[in-house]
Amino acid sequence: MNTRFHARVAALLCAGMLAACSTDQPGVTGPASADVIGAADALVGTVLESVEQVAPVEAAALTRKIVLGQDQFASATISPTRGGVLQLQPAGLTVVVPPGAVSRPTVIWAKARRGNLVAYEFGPHGTQFQVPITMTQDMKPTSWYSMLDRSALEVGYFKDGAQVDDAAGRAQIDEFLPVNVLLVGNKVQFKVSHFSGYLLSTGRIK
Repeated sequence: MNTRFHARVAALLCAGMLAACSTDQPGVTGPASADVIGAADALVGTVLESVEQVAPVEAAALTRKIVLGQDQFASATISPTRGGVLQLQPAGLTVVVPPGAVSRPTVIWAKARRGNLVAYEFGPHGTQFQVPITMTQDMKPTSWYSMLDRSALEVGYFKDGAQVDDAAGRAQIDEFLPVNVLLVGNKVQFKVSHFSGYLLSTGRIK
């Protein structure tokens, strides 16, 4: 069979799948067969896999005014019904976990990386939260005030600590998240749904 024939067969299969899912009313979908659901799952899996393979983006990291001479650790036990709070006072970070974020009592930890970058690692690594948690960073002990364009401030998620280049003051970022600037108190907040590594970025490097 030639390439054109394969293309026509694929198009017919797609049309058949759409027909199996549709009803007489436009915009309303009916029950799908197991075969159609399986095919849809396969397509979704393919899309997700391709997204995960996108190369990280290099970004500059926000710095601290005072260098941390060593890693700073803190931990807290989180309740499913009451949530909990974790504080890393030397680094100016507060983590608030709301009720319902975990399904059982869970010990979480945070590490402020030594050096002058506003970068953290959290664990247990890969922990997924059923409700997003809120992180608040005190900006007074950082170089935020010297930023020429504060609108460029973002949170950068990195999968591995090796992606952070402390000497160069930059990191390979897998995903960027927005921040909420709290002018009262000079703080920024951001929400996350899973634990890994996060840093505050002053801008993407093109």
